[in-house]
Amino acid sequence: MGLISPRIFAHGLSTRKYSTIFHRITPHIRTNEENLVPMIRGLSSILGLTLIPNFLNERQQQILEKDLQSIFEKKRYQKGHWDNVAYGGYREFQRSTEEFEDPETRDLFKWIYERMPKDKKYQPTHFLDLKAEGQIGPHIDSVKFVGDIVAGISLMSECIFRLQKEDKCIDLLLKPGSLYILTADVRYHWTHEIAPDKTEFDGRIITRERRLSLVFRDFPLSPSTL
Repeated sequence: MGLISPRIFAHGLSTRKYSTIFHRITPHIRTNEENLVPMIRGLSSILGLTLIPNFLNERQQQILEKDLQSIFEKKRYQKGHWDNVAYGGYREFQRSTEEFEDPETRDLFKWIYERMPKDKKYQPTHFLDLKAEGQIGPHIDSVKFVGDIVAGISLMSECIFRLQKEDKCIDLLLKPGSLYILTADVRYHWTHEIAPDKTEFDGRIITRERRLSLVFRDFPLSPSTL
């Protein structure tokens, strides 16, 4: 089964246009740290998309899940976010990775950041707990609050990560432990979302259960670079 399902269809979304300097980054799937494999058909027009399916191994996932669940269990699920992007059952928090008490967790975050795009000043990590019925709707992160990197790690449940621009739609299957990175064109001109539960992918219905995710964003660009 593939990890990417490109398709074309009409939709009612309007994507905002931003003026910025794009860096041409060849889209690719990185199956491990040493091997780069070109993305399959339909993706040659997407600049700045990286997907690493097996970024974290099972032990690394367990370390994060244990720490995060102990924090999330003290928080209530929310029905809707102020920006209407998250709804239907979610809870979240932001924290600097140095604030975690477990040295093993801090070492793991150090390992993660060593493999993220360099020369960026990252915001505190955004942690999200999404119920099976929770939704993350289509959006583009505002340039008022975020720079040119949006990246995420998935935990606990697989899901479909959907990218849309005008009449184009690309679905990516995010398995637990996977990492995606959005920059350049795909960060500014494509909306991204988590597709609803029971969405078809590559001939299979994907059942999305409770999902934890870590989202990494850099600080906004200075006005002179926009």
